[in-house]
Amino acid sequence: MKIKSTAICRLVNRCFPRAGAPALGKRRDHLAFAQWEYDNAGDSLRGFSPYHDIRLKRLLDVGCGLGGKSAWYARNGAKEVVAVDLDPERVERAAGFAASRNARNTSFLVRDAGRLEGLEDNRFQVVLFNDAFEHLQRPAEALLECYRVLEPGGTAHIVFPPYGSPWGAHLFAYVRIPWAQLFFANEPLLEVWKEGFRADAGDGSGMITPKKLNEVEAARTVAQLRQLNRMTIRRFRALVAASPFTLTLVREHVPRWVVPRPKRNLFLREHLVTRVTAVLQK
Repeated sequence: MKIKSTAICRLVNRCFPRAGAPALGKRRDHLAFAQWEYDNAGDSLRGFSPYHDIRLKRLLDVGCGLGGKSAWYARNGAKEVVAVDLDPERVERAAGFAASRNARNTSFLVRDAGRLEGLEDNRFQVVLFNDAFEHLQRPAEALLECYRVLEPGGTAHIVFPPYGSPWGAHLFAYVRIPWAQLFFANEPLLEVWKEGFRADAGDGSGMITPKKLNEVEAARTVAQLRQLNRMTIRRFRALVAASPFTLTLVREHVPRWVVPRPKRNLFLREHLVTRVTAVLQK
């Protein structure tokens, strides 16, 4: 049974130093976050090696967020980048960021990944789900739509953290308890996250400073955290197996301190693998 007490969650959270969680870097406002995406897009893309070459290819970026990755793809060889996201405000900001980086061969659309209206069959050569697949409410439909808009031989690139992993709850900015989602109910976790946000974004008097994320953005972030689809490794593999795709590449990343590697024990894999990287081919 999960613990429902906010007080216990707050107390346990204080036992874990912030240094133990993944680094947030300088991602405290929209522009900084988009720039962080832009700066890290190349390294993220190389994680799909040897299927990471996007030069002269038409690319669909699903769950584009604030547009940093999309702009980088456009500036680094892609022939065309179409980026989609469910949040109209983020799509608007993403388009603005791409324009500021002179990424002219980009377009941004408000779309559900499970219903890519207006995007014709066989249009793209690459589809990217970069830290987006775990947020999809209809992942099976998204895979089918992805298959439809890819040309024969095209590839879908997916990277996501399994829900059972140490930071699978996506709350590590202010909740530093590993596997917190397995021990605590949603309500205390989100309350402790919001308390941490207010302390970090405030000026000491409880007022929110304009230089940091505002309360509206915080509310949107928390809402998205509630909407995680709890994607596991087992479920992901089952979705791919049921789709028309061929699984060409799959890598399961674990921390260096995990020895030996959890190869066959599914329980250990679900809870120790921090990222799954996969390439699917049409």
